Amino acid sequence: MRDQDRNREVYAEKGGIDFSDNSWNGFSPTVLFFEEVKRRELVKSLHLSGILYADMRKIRILEIGCGWGHTLRMFVDLGALPGNCFGVDLNKHFIEKAREINPGMHFNTADASALEFDTRSFDIVCQFYALSSILDQNVRKKITAEMIRVIKKDGFIIWEDAASRRDVFYYKKEGRKILRYQGIPKCEIQSLFPGTMLKTRKTSLSNLISYGLRGTGGYSWCIAEMFNAFPVFRRSLHCIIRIL
Repeated sequence: MRDQDRNREVYAEKGGIDFSDNSWNGFSPTVLFFEEVKRRELVKSLHLSGILYADMRKIRILEIGCGWGHTLRMFVDLGALPGNCFGVDLNKHFIEKAREINPGMHFNTADASALEFDTRSFDIVCQFYALSSILDQNVRKKITAEMIRVIKKDGFIIWEDAASRRDVFYYKKEGRKILRYQGIPKCEIQSLFPGTMLKTRKTSLSNLISYGLRGTGGYSWCIAEMFNAFPVFRRSLHCIIRIL
């Protein structure tokens, strides 16, 4: 089964995501915590790249595996124009929801290994926890090659994903365990982006800890911040990638 078809199949039986389910939306303390960590890391990367609030209005942004557009909304909160924000995702249910809740942005159901955008047309290309769900190395290479193709020479790529091959997640179908995603270590990220310079830092708790924090009620945020203060518990990599 192709990776693209496998990913579509994950949600096919349910007909998509139930967006009222608190395990998926911002009413979940776990989801809220990870979204806030992502926002902090995003702001830090923009600062490190010399991007200020006043610069954001002229920046074109593309997200690979955009889901329902919550990361692109962060860029808008930071000053980007909705009309300069583009997202692609394989899942049509995500794209339908993204269009509904993010007026003015551009969303398309598309295969990121063959993007329909001009070469050197974006200032920022990003992916957050999308490439780890692509298990075929050849498909990963095609997607990252497309990310490099569409980024401007003076632009940069923001990457955040699970960073250990031991960080895995399965789903069940007809009694079978099927691998949903697997982390991508730094050495593999470097091989996916030849001819680039990477700046990396650890961020976000491991799945084991994050799922353990569910159900801890009002204490979950404080406990999560305590664990997240120690790099040993962080299992994701946040990278700024520039073409040399």
